[in-house]
Amino acid sequence: MYGLAYDRMAAGDWPAARTLLARALALKKQDGNYEAALAVARLATGEGTEVERETRDLLTHDRTNLLLTARLVDALAAQGDRRPEILQVCNSFNDANAKRDDEGKAATASVRRHALYVLGDLAAVEKMLAGNSPAEKIARADELIEQGHLAEAVKLLPAPDNDENLLVEELVLAVAWRKAGNDVEANHWASFARKILAAGNEDYVQAAAWLGESAAPNAITAQDVALPPRLKAIILVAVIARHPESRAELAPRTRRLNVERVFPFQFVQSATAAAP
Repeated sequence: MYGLAYDRMAAGDWPAARTLLARALALKKQDGNYEAALAVARLATGEGTEVERETRDLLTHDRTNLLLTARLVDALAAQGDRRPEILQVCNSFNDANAKRDDEGKAATASVRRHALYVLGDLAAVEKMLAGNSPAEKIARADELIEQGHLAEAVKLLPAPDNDENLLVEELVLAVAWRKAGNDVEANHWASFARKILAAGNEDYVQAAAWLGESAAPNAITAQDVALPPRLKAIILVAVIARHPESRAELAPRTRRLNVERVFPFQFVQSATAAAP
C-alpha cells in the first residue's frame, strides 16, 4: 500500500495517495512514517481544518511533542493567512517546554524556525542559525540561498562531492545561479547533482538526463518518474530554468508536488508562481 502511495505522491495525485496511505496505516498502526506521510497528503487534499482539530486534541495530552506542533503549524498554514495563530502555537510550545532546560530550548527554537520559514520570514530564520555545527551551517546556507545571497551561502556548505545529503542544495544553487545570470556556476552545481542522480535507480537516472538534455520532458513523462515529491519539485524547477519554454506545462505540476513546508518550499513556490 505504501509503495503504491509513493507512486501517486510522485505523480502529484494526492487524493489517491491519501486513500492508499490510510490503508497502509490501518495495516501497520502507529507507524510514524506512514502517519506523517498521511498528514502531508491530507493537507494537500484540503483537509487542513480537520488536521488542525485532530492535532490540537493530541497536543492536549502531549504538549511538548515537537512533531505534532510542527504539524499544527503546517495545518494552519495550509488554510491561508493564519500568522497570529501560528505564532501563538510557538508561544504555547515555549511555555510547555519552559522547564525542560537545554532539550526544551532546542525544541522550542526548532519549532519557531519552522514557523518563521512557513511564514516566509527567511531572514529571521537565518538569524536564529548562528551555530557552527555542520547541520546549522547547512541550514543557514539554505536560508541564504533562498534570499539570493549565493556566494555567502556557498562558503557555509561542505565541498560538493557525491554526498546525496547535499543534492537538494546543489539543485537549488544551480537554479539560483542561472537566475542570477551566472551560467558557469549554474552548470557547475548542476553537474554535481546530475552525478548523484545518475548513480541511483532508473527513475533517478532519468531525472539526471533531464538536467542535461537539449529538450525538457513533457508533462506525461515528468509525471511517470517516481521520485520523492520534494526532490522531484526542485528537479523540475531546474528543468524549467534550463528550458523556460516548458514553464507553462511543468510549473503547475511542480506546485502540486511542493507540499512539505521545508526547504526549498519557498524557493519552489517563488520559482513557479504565475507571472503578475
